[in-house]
Amino acid sequence: MLVNRHAGTRFGPGFEEFVAEQSTAGRGEVINGQTTIELLGDEEVIPLTGPVRFWVSEGTYLPVRYQQQNSDGTWSAPADFTWLPPTGENLAQLKAAVPEGFTQLPSHP
Repeated sequence: MLVNRHAGTRFGPGFEEFVAEQSTAGRGEVINGQTTIELLGDEEVIPLTGPVRFWVSEGTYLPVRYQQQNSDGTWSAPADFTWLPPTGENLAQLKAAVPEGFTQLPSHP
């Protein structure tokens, strides 16, 4: 689990391992005002897609942009990610109400 060390947010199980296993292409471009690190991955990273490129924020390691290579060798249009700030209001939207008839169990650390 990747933890944003500045704001305490997390991004998907296994993403930290994914980042660690990639070939770092080096300092990426500035995307949406964020300095990035460009990562390259081969077709074994995400089965059935082919090589991939991720740009992650240099400060948080959260993904900023993604591309995958098409079967003809060209790159797909980039998909950019944006993240809401971890304010109390935004974080409250992540809390799901327990449906009637279900019991809420204590959370694990």
